[in-house]
Amino acid sequence: MSPTHADTAAAATTTSSGGGGGSSSSGLFGCYPSEDGWDDNNPLLTQETDNNPQNNKHQNSTDLFLGSATSESRTASCAKMVKFEQTTTRSKRLESKPNPDPLVAVCMVGNARTLQIPAVYKRVKRNLLEAISRRTILFANLKTDDAPLKQQPKHGGFRSIHTRPSLILEAVRVLRPVWAKIRKNVDLTKLKNDKCTLTTEGAERRKEPDFYVKPENERRFLLQMHAMHECYQAVLDFEKAANVTFDAIAKIRPDVVWFYPSYSALELIYGRKAAVTHLTDQFIFAPRRFSDGFSRWWQNYTHCSGEWSGAYFPEKAFEESFQELGAVYTEDRKTPQAIRRASRREPSAGIACGRQKRIRRVEECFDLVYGVDDQFVDDR
Repeated sequence: MSPTHADTAAAATTTSSGGGGGSSSSGLFGCYPSEDGWDDNNPLLTQETDNNPQNNKHQNSTDLFLGSATSESRTASCAKMVKFEQTTTRSKRLESKPNPDPLVAVCMVGNARTLQIPAVYKRVKRNLLEAISRRTILFANLKTDDAPLKQQPKHGGFRSIHTRPSLILEAVRVLRPVWAKIRKNVDLTKLKNDKCTLTTEGAERRKEPDFYVKPENERRFLLQMHAMHECYQAVLDFEKAANVTFDAIAKIRPDVVWFYPSYSALELIYGRKAAVTHLTDQFIFAPRRFSDGFSRWWQNYTHCSGEWSGAYFPEKAFEESFQELGAVYTEDRKTPQAIRRASRREPSAGIACGRQKRIRRVEECFDLVYGVDDQFVDDR
């Protein structure tokens, strides 16, 4: 499908300005006003301690900033606002008609990597959070330590990316999650189920790759699945606090460029009936009745004893979980986004652009994904 006029206009807007620009006062986006912890003058956002690995002040700054910006009291305040807004909008329309702006929770989960580039996080804000619904609330569970050079036959090789805490905090300030965690060097021993073993034989019986059986890769797999489970639990806690139920819950990666506006939540919920729409595991949109699929794999893993019999890689883990709940797991390769690597010259950059089919020509995808702030990452 060729880009529509709206696609082209949106791309021109986000490319020329680096994204951003949407009105944070419309709808519920972010819940909070720009002041009180999120404003440009917050000193925690300007502390540069990144270059001294012996100095833990930057981690303390991260903790302090998140402690004030996403504290329990602020989250509770947001929950009250959502409850009030839900009651008000319901009274203004017929109950038989769906709200044109469904209440959507978005879980941003994974390694921060290129999230620190303004062209990435500003387009997440404009082309996803503000485009999918006027009533979108973000939850973020980010990891800032990256593994060395990765070689995966399916995805190509790509380098690790050093994240600067001050830049990640600026991204968080713009995106305004109601709940957020930013962690480094997570202790897997507290999460791993020692009674459950992932084996090459188990993967082969399922005709799945054993890539995540290796210890260094198993760590990545378990941390990814636990991070989504943890974010989903935060969403459930928020629902309880606000006494509301989200219409849908979505999972996104932090290192993805949304180069055009996303589909609307109204279309994804009501236009696709029993579908959970996804693009690999980069974007998964689940109507609320299927959303327990985000946590199902981890819950099964924690109760496992002996050889693991479930899925051995993230994409299959989510697919099976949603299908077990009765959803039609539908891949939409026209979803307008692609992972942004350190550079377009990374071996996996072409593969990442090739996964989506909204843009047919890889070079055109490169221009949209890497054409802004392309000099940010050292391209040695």
